[in-house]
Amino acid sequence: MKRFYLKLQYFGVTTNNLKNIDIEITHGQTVMFSGPSGSGKSSIAVDTIHKISEDELFQLLNAREDVSRYTLREFSNILPSVCLQQENYNRNPHSTIATYFSLDIYFKQLFAIKNSVSQRHFQFNTSTSSCPVCNGSGNTFAPDPMLIIEYSSKLNEIPFRCWKASSIELYRQLISLYCEELGISHSKKFNELSEQHQHLFLNGKSDHKYRVEFTSNKRKHRKTGYYKGPIFEMIEELEKGSLPKHKQKYLSSVVCSACKGTRFANQSLVFDLYGKNIGELYLMDFESLHKWIINLKQEWSKKTNESRPFKKILEFLETLIALNLSYLHLNRAIPTLSGGELQRLRLGKAVNSHFTNFLYVLDEPTSGLHPSEWPAIASSISDLKKKKNTIIIIEHNDYLKKITDKVVYLGPGGGLNGGYVITTDNQKIEFAASNYKFYKSTKNLLITNGNSNNIVNLNIKVPLNTIIGVCGLSGSGKSTFLRNILPKFADDAQYFNQSPIRGNAYSIVATASNVFKDFQKLFVEKTKANPEHFVFSSKGKGQCETCFGTGILEDESSYIKDTLVCPTCCGKRFSERTLKLRYDGFNFFEFLSLSIDELISRIPKTYSSLLKTLNLLSFIGLGYLTLFQPTSNLSGGEAQRIKFASSVLKYKTKQLFLLDEPFRGVDKNNILNIIRILYDLVEHGATVLIAEHNPFALSYCSYLLEFGPGSGHSGGKPIFCGSKEEMLKASNSLMVKFLSY
Repeated sequence: MKRFYLKLQYFGVTTNNLKNIDIEITHGQTVMFSGPSGSGKSSIAVDTIHKISEDELFQLLNAREDVSRYTLREFSNILPSVCLQQENYNRNPHSTIATYFSLDIYFKQLFAIKNSVSQRHFQFNTSTSSCPVCNGSGNTFAPDPMLIIEYSSKLNEIPFRCWKASSIELYRQLISLYCEELGISHSKKFNELSEQHQHLFLNGKSDHKYRVEFTSNKRKHRKTGYYKGPIFEMIEELEKGSLPKHKQKYLSSVVCSACKGTRFANQSLVFDLYGKNIGELYLMDFESLHKWIINLKQEWSKKTNESRPFKKILEFLETLIALNLSYLHLNRAIPTLSGGELQRLRLGKAVNSHFTNFLYVLDEPTSGLHPSEWPAIASSISDLKKKKNTIIIIEHNDYLKKITDKVVYLGPGGGLNGGYVITTDNQKIEFAASNYKFYKSTKNLLITNGNSNNIVNLNIKVPLNTIIGVCGLSGSGKSTFLRNILPKFADDAQYFNQSPIRGNAYSIVATASNVFKDFQKLFVEKTKANPEHFVFSSKGKGQCETCFGTGILEDESSYIKDTLVCPTCCGKRFSERTLKLRYDGFNFFEFLSLSIDELISRIPKTYSSLLKTLNLLSFIGLGYLTLFQPTSNLSGGEAQRIKFASSVLKYKTKQLFLLDEPFRGVDKNNILNIIRILYDLVEHGATVLIAEHNPFALSYCSYLLEFGPGSGHSGGKPIFCGSKEEMLKASNSLMVKFLSY
């Protein structure tokens, strides 16, 4: 008998930039969608195939109306779909690996049986068992020196950011008087002070009261009081509950001093399980916990035949260790995980599930991973396939091709130039590494006794005026080095990571890239209208009165919290009178809804600054974005590149650019375009450090610094420092065999 293979078919797909394409997937296959950034990979895999399955399920349950944006002629045959993306939208501080993946159930059972008490004793989200100080979050908020201090600023320039929002003259005088008391020149930079004096300026209090006169808000004031360091002052304000709103952004989460990060009240921690309380178990890294559970199982089996909790716990831990997540612990809050870490955790959960005949969509599963970690991902995907599941992979990395049954190339470019199914990956790599001048530095930045997280007593020389690649396993200390250590020793250091762009419901790409006012000026010039007509973020002539400029309304009738497009403005955010004003055939919303690549040819040459920004965004592979796209919808890589581009346009000579995985989710051609910009910065005196896993990108760095040898407690040490040529001879490097020369 001929075997029947189910075909998932999608015809005439025009979602986003897709050009009326047809896709057929055989159930049980692994299919990869590949192509340049913005070519349509996510549009077909996530926004169409996955969303169709999701919507059909919700409609079956009467949970919601169809609100998806996919467009196609027809489809036939669907499977229940699970999408594992890189983004982490979970912001609940009480959500941990233990609770998110329901592992806490098994530990509560074990503790309850061992101690003959209720399982409620071991829940950190109840009033009786949670720590009363942190309310079960395991963390409290405290002033963060890294956010507060401008290390390269002089004392008379006020090196503390939290003091620059108001009463600058007051603080400048207090600093000057405190300098006199300590016998220190106020022209010294903060990073030139001794550790003792840095501590005093941050946390100290003057011995004497000072009398100062200053002007604030055009009024003269007299004040008598002590100098109190910014951290000393903020702690006092926190204790009184009077911390000003503008200072709250200088707080960071720290381990709760009462529960030591366990999240539990003392009455829950008195119960033990063979020498460990539940808080201690939840803080053990997965590798240590795995060994401990095996020993516990042996002891437990002597008294009872109940082994199910151990089986579930061990299966999960073994899978996560195989996925190189051994450095994590069960108490780790979900919001603090990177998108890649959460994706691997969910992949591990899927592998251990008993689901069959599902469709799994994996969004760049190797992104942000060291090449040595790729085989573990491939193995997990193969395990999912063995359970009669269908797998769709969105990837730039060719490594996973060897486990795929079919590769669908989209392109040939991004944005308007993408959206077609092409026969082969026809991306052209225009320049080889040998085409670039590798800069050999003559000056070094000396790092002495650098300490943060798993980096202890770091002493190294970092070459200046060159491109440095910082590599190592996930959790080895790369980000810690860039974010927490380097800024203490470097002037004008700027750190860029893949965190979302801070903003609100009104934040769009145009505001994030600082071009919104230019477009407002252009429309005012061409339409002769009032500038207020082109503002949607505040009440006035331009804002839609129904949705207040957000473009959406909450759907209160849905079982699931959802949103509806505003019926008045149809999601355009502006009032009717604003939408009637037109330039070049477009109203303001339509104009900003064009892709960046489309806009460039429509901007008058007199707007040179605007054109410079748009051309730069296009050059680094973001030409497919629209300026009206909400920043909340940007990927981490897109957000980082926008922040970086905005900074590049106003960079200073000898500035340090610290880029944390800038090439995640970027195809090779756009990697080269970004590399070009970095080389141009170096030519003009800048220094660039890149924390990166991508071997192709690292091959363009003049100098390499590798942390290791492992992750977490096993990392934090520089295992290699030197040129690429020197790395070839290094026996302890994990990256050397993956680099392209």
